[in-house]
Amino acid sequence: MPRSRVLVVAVLAGVATLAVAVGPVVAHIDHVETDDQVSADGTLRLEWEFVASDGWVAVRADDGGEPGAVLGHRRANPEQPFRTDTTVGIDEAAWADWNGSRHVWVLLHREDGGEGFDPAEDPLRTGLDGDPAGSRITVERADAPASVTAQGFQPETSTDGTVTVRRVELPEDGFVAVHPVDADVAATAADEDVGEPVGAVQLDAGVHENVTVELEGTYLATADTDELFAAVLYTGSEGFEADSTAPVTVEDALVRTTFAVEFRGDVVEGPTPTPTEPDDDLVTTPDATDTPSHTPTAGDGAVDGVAAAVVALALGGLLAGRRDR
Repeated sequence: MPRSRVLVVAVLAGVATLAVAVGPVVAHIDHVETDDQVSADGTLRLEWEFVASDGWVAVRADDGGEPGAVLGHRRANPEQPFRTDTTVGIDEAAWADWNGSRHVWVLLHREDGGEGFDPAEDPLRTGLDGDPAGSRITVERADAPASVTAQGFQPETSTDGTVTVRRVELPEDGFVAVHPVDADVAATAADEDVGEPVGAVQLDAGVHENVTVELEGTYLATADTDELFAAVLYTGSEGFEADSTAPVTVEDALVRTTFAVEFRGDVVEGPTPTPTEPDDDLVTTPDATDTPSHTPTAGDGAVDGVAAAVVALALGGLLAGRRDR
């Protein structure tokens, strides 16, 4: 099992007490993650965003593989650094001229003073690798939207052989199917890394939240304790194996999300990680009376203060291997 698949968990577990010393790092790994999708009104669905200081989420045209003209923007919310399933809109004028599919960038900009958003004065944020902090995606205009999100700030856990897809939006009746992914981290997974489906759920057209997908026992018998999966959208009403069932695509790209799962207990027969003894110099055990001030949820991933710095380190490791789709 590649160690990079559990990088976020390892960082969170091992550097918690160092978080107070890494405040400046946060500014360099702010990020927004977005997937290929279909929109009916110019609204784009984001997987997640991490913004620790004032700034903007912007949609920009693709200009020969580089960010171009601004198509839409909104203010970021540093008071809630981590959030999932947020949105950003393409301006009405830009959307009115939209036909078919186009490549766009969803990016973060710093706020460097002045009133309102000005890309000339509010520069792009960049990641640890120097690339823009965001995603280059394909957006198709159609009468009914299609998108799927499941990626979070750490792997989801499964104790019963099921996985949860956080949000599904189908343009017509169909399915969401879960496929194993042959990649080290979600950020580097391409469509060609998506394997055969190992579980599917039939759904009506429209929005569905927290969809539970049961994985096949034959797959679980050979799975590792940590795996990457893709949730892929399909249309069709005659059964998942029917000839009429087809994946939802924009241009030639699957409408999908990639997410990590950690299996616990006796769900899989793969090797179980050997726990390591804590280092008393690094790990502090909280008193019994200590309680967290906030618990992140699927729709509000807010994490403040020290916790934000801790997860910032994790995201830095997660995004270090990212490449444009």
